Order: sequence, then structure tokens, then C-alpha cells
Amino acid sequence: MHSIHHLLHIAAPQERVFQQLATLDGIKKWWSVQAHGDYPDGGILHVDFDQRFRNVFQLIFIREPHEVIWKCLSATAPEWMGTEIVFELDRHEEKTRVRFTHRGYPEESDFMAQCNYSWGQYLDSLRLLCEAGEGLPYKGNVEPPEGSDLKRVTGLGGVFFKSRDPKALSEWYGRHLGLVINPYGSVFEFREGANPEQTGYTVWSPMPETTDYYAPSDKPYMINYRVDDLAALIIALKAEGVDVVGEIQEYEYGKFAHILDPEGTKVELWEPVDPVFTKLYQGKTTK
Repeated sequence: MHSIHHLLHIAAPQERVFQQLATLDGIKKWWSVQAHGDYPDGGILHVDFDQRFRNVFQLIFIREPHEVIWKCLSATAPEWMGTEIVFELDRHEEKTRVRFTHRGYPEESDFMAQCNYSWGQYLDSLRLLCEAGEGLPYKGNVEPPEGSDLKRVTGLGGVFFKSRDPKALSEWYGRHLGLVINPYGSVFEFREGANPEQTGYTVWSPMPETTDYYAPSDKPYMINYRVDDLAALIIALKAEGVDVVGEIQEYEYGKFAHILDPEGTKVELWEPVDPVFTKLYQGKTTK
């Protein structure tokens, strides 16, 4: 495995530098304004660069005000998968010394060299933020892609339908059709076509006839579709006159939103974070 290393000295208190690494607000000011997630409390950090480069990290170690370590759970670039980003801080000659390491690259390559260059720029942005109060984070496009440039549905995320007896029905499908059953139905596991190294999931779930989860639709079913960039897609759908139900909801394992199709059927849209789903789901899958 190979690593990127940088050493910099910042004329600012160590606690100030640490806060820019240990808080979501800080990260948005020096790395990418598109950073989001339940960080640091939930430990999951999303750092996006529009649609071209999107990453999910887990906070695996933090020691105030000395060290922060992130592990990459998901990335557009497969070279980043499983890598760790380490920030080590101490005081040296009246400045805060930052030792930066991005470790775990599978090989030295042009991509690694480009990342080395980019990290140098963003670490200097961190220095500017701490010393002058304003960094140079990635800001990207403020408008979503239009028309065919916007990637929409990428796969089937789930099938939900009403049943008189969900438990008995699930057991029937397990016994006769071989579905691996859990308390909510079954989870199908697959490999993504665009990235065969990435595991994806589709949920099959019978629900009680009394459920109101499909409201305001009166249909006895709802389909969940996997999407690539939910926020951009919702903006585009609203501009196209599509009826959006409620607001985007965000969880560790992804973002969800709901729309109505022309026949009044409720549709669920899911921007998944599959590596987090893999970690959280402890049951067996159908595959």
C-alpha cells in the first residue's frame, strides 16, 4: 500500500485548527461546501464535489485536540475505497504543526499524483481559514445538471406492498421460492453494474394493510428507486412540475424523498450509502 504525506505549519492555536477538522461547519469552510452528514456525532461524513466525485467517510478515531482519522467507506474513485485520512496536530515553534497522511492507495499512479497535488491545495485552504478566517473550499456548480446530463434512477431499491398477514406471506415466499426472510421481508444483494466492487441492495417488504406509509396514495403498493444525486433530482423534478411529497430525509444509510406519479401512486427515491447499509444490516441476504 502507498501513502500521501504533507507537513504544514499554521500560525493559529491548535484548538482552532482541530475544530476545522472535527466539525462539519469547519470542513465546509476549507474542503467542500457540499460536505454534509451526521458528523461528528454520528461519525458519518459525506464530502461531495458535484456529481463527479462523491465520498463517504467514517470517523474512526478522534483525540482532542491532537488527532482525527477518517476511513473511506464509499467513493467515486475506487482507489479511495478503504483508505484512511489522518491528521496529527501538535505545537512546534509557536505554530500548529499538522502531519497529514492519506494511506492505503493500492498503487502509485497518475491518480495518486493528482490527489497529492489536490491535497496540497486543500491543506493550504485549511491554513488560510485558520490564519485569515477564510479558506478556499470547493464550491462547484450551484445549479443541478439539466435534461439528460442529470443522472436519475440507477436501479430498483425496494418493493413495498400491503398484505393481510405479512409474516405468513414472507414465510410462504421463503419456503417455496427460497427468499431469505427477515422480520421485514427480504433484502436482495447485488453488485453494481457501474462499479462491480460495490455491493447494492433491494428490499422486498410486505406491510400490514393498515399502514399509512403510502399516503397520500390509495394504492396498495409503493416502489423505491435508487438514485445518484437526490438533492439535484428533486430540484429538477420540482422545476418539471412533479408533485413532491414532504422534504428530503437523511439517515446514515442514505437520503429519501417521495413523489407522486400521474396516477397518484407514491414513489420513493433513495440515494443509498451502501457501505453503511452493509455495516448496519446484520441479517442474511437473498442473492
